[in-house]
Amino acid sequence: MSPHAEECITVELSSGRNLLIERPAPGLWVARFTRPDLRPQLDGVGVDDCALYQDLKATLLDRLASGDRLVLNFGLVLYFSTAFYQVVVQLRHDLQAKQVRLLLCALVPEVREVMQVMRGDKVFEIVHTEEQAVRKATRS
Repeated sequence: MSPHAEECITVELSSGRNLLIERPAPGLWVARFTRPDLRPQLDGVGVDDCALYQDLKATLLDRLASGDRLVLNFGLVLYFSTAFYQVVVQLRHDLQAKQVRLLLCALVPEVREVMQVMRGDKVFEIVHTEEQAVRKATRS
């Protein structure tokens, strides 16, 4: 059975409990971070070793198919370190390889500022609200 033929998931908590995942429509995924500070999940030698990346990989990356869209909601995230940025950059790289579109949304002003300093606003597709991101992902 193809990934698009699966029944849509209402809501699911990732195995590492870092993400709340919803699949509102075939090919459309929404993931919401569940903690304001993910520093403990970012510990590790490198991006591939940290718990947050492993959770993203096990829960999302392995399930996404070419042409899917992923909305990543940062609404609860209050602390955004360079390690977190590296995880998001690696996620973007992995998604591009699978031809999955990534939209970021609901960045609090502090996270938005860090993204601007790191030029993430030039690299990532950032939308204000989840509703706008889902609408934009559905149209394209």
